[in-house]
Amino acid sequence: MTALRDLLLPLVCAACARPLDAGEPGIVCGRCWSRLALLPQPLCPRCGHPRTRPACTWCDLLPPFVRAARSVHADLRAV
Repeated sequence: MTALRDLLLPLVCAACARPLDAGEPGIVCGRCWSRLALLPQPLCPRCGHPRTRPACTWCDLLPPFVRAARSVHADLRAV
């Protein structure tokens, strides 16, 4: 069944859209993963944003029903 799925819906990297190798885990290829800028520490345990002071200002923007959110990396490119 996996072979049929891979034939009909080939797995591609979520960052660059290149086909993933058969042994690559996850949804991002190794090349793109190695280029990700990791978020600076410490991180807020609720929202995952970098914290510069004890109270997280980003959490004030989240609705009260959101208990947790996470980011994988920081996109530091200029807009």
